[in-house]
Amino acid sequence: MLRMFNRFILVILLVFFVVSCGNNSKVVKNNNTSSVKLGGVFHKIKEGESLWGISKAYNVSLEDIIEINDLNPNSILYPNDEIFIPNAKNVITKSIVSKEPINMEKSNKLKYRKAKYKNKQKSSNKNLSLNKKYLNTMPWPVDGLVITEFSKNGRFKSDGMDIAAPLNTNVIAIMGGTVIYSGNQPGYGNIVIIKHLDKIISIYAHNSQNLVKKGQKVKKGQEIAKVGNSGNAQRYQLHFELRKGVKAINPNPYLKKD
Repeated sequence: MLRMFNRFILVILLVFFVVSCGNNSKVVKNNNTSSVKLGGVFHKIKEGESLWGISKAYNVSLEDIIEINDLNPNSILYPNDEIFIPNAKNVITKSIVSKEPINMEKSNKLKYRKAKYKNKQKSSNKNLSLNKKYLNTMPWPVDGLVITEFSKNGRFKSDGMDIAAPLNTNVIAIMGGTVIYSGNQPGYGNIVIIKHLDKIISIYAHNSQNLVKKGQKVKKGQEIAKVGNSGNAQRYQLHFELRKGVKAINPNPYLKKD
């Protein structure tokens, strides 16, 4: 799912930048483009099942299951949710029992801390992707708890951060700009993409509803959506990304730390 979403983002941004290069530019649709067929099956979650147990039962690496479904090692699985198992041929219909400790956290027991985040990192000014003038200037897009950090290293990579927050919490624009996409995408549900100055792009996904439309001008701090769990979100959360053109960058140096 992460790869599918990245492909979608890449297409949206490339189309935008090609169109914005000039009035004579044209985007040509190739009707002969072949779709990628990925072998595998969809597994419906049953009570008590875990990612580790499912991985062992299907003999598919945990890393592959996590990456393709855009999960993390501690993701909570809920009965009747479906996840994709790559390279599997047959669906296991009986309950998969695991001997490991099961994470019994439920979404309604999640402790929210207004405007306090798990990791407000002190970021080095070295190798910055954006101009220094943007350091520590952007408001956090939502009040909540960071549950997944931006990461380009290690086994579990993330192009953005996931911030847990109560249903329908306000989601705000981190800068003024123009909405270049507002709609729904499989896996990421309701999503808003905003273009800012200096080719900066911000992305807001899993919304319960989008409050802005494509082409609309928005101001810094303006409410643009409501927190939800649309798409494949396991809880109420915002998936937030900051990009320079099509390149995903770490938002931490630019988000306010106070």
